[in-house]
This record gives sequence, structure tokens and C-alpha cells, in this order.
Amino acid sequence: MDNDRQAKIAGQFTKAIRKGFAFQPTEENIRCWVDCCRMRTREIKHAIDEVRELSAMYATIEQTLWKLYPEAADALDKEDRQIAEEAVGDSDAESGSEGGQEA
Repeated sequence: MDNDRQAKIAGQFTKAIRKGFAFQPTEENIRCWVDCCRMRTREIKHAIDEVRELSAMYATIEQTLWKLYPEAADALDKEDRQIAEEAVGDSDAESGSEGGQEA
């Protein structure tokens, strides 16, 4: 992969993570979003579907990071370490591979 493509991908990931922290998904904020955008039922359903897809994408990023960089767990407290181990275990089970290695 060339450096320009790598830089573009890195920038996309950085922006996606930062944008995820740009707002607080409180009940009040979500209600403001829905009301101010005058969302109808089908639009709310579409938003739910999109959020579900985004959630799965972020979960995949988390699982892949733990899989590729298990040493990062050394910097975690006990609770976060358990979450990391579960994430890696879940991704291994979903891919049907042992030890996280793909064929």
C-alpha cells in the first residue's frame, strides 16, 4: 500500500474517532436532534439502522486493535482488560478462527 493511501486511511480513522466524541448522546440531546430535524417515524427508523451499523463498525475497530496490539492491555486497569479480552474472544468466535489468525 502506498504512503498516500495509508495517510488517507489514517486521516479517515482519526476523523471518525474524533467525531464520535464531538457530541454527548444524552436523551435530551437525542430528543433535540430528532425534534429540530423534524424526523418522522421512517427517518427515525433509518437513523436507528445507521447507528446500529456505526456501532458495529466501531466494535470491529476496537476488536481489531486488541487483536493487533495485545500489548496495549498492559496499560489497562482490570475492568478494561476484561473488556479487551472479551472483545478479542468475540472476534475470534465470529471469525471461526483459533488464536485470531485468519487463513
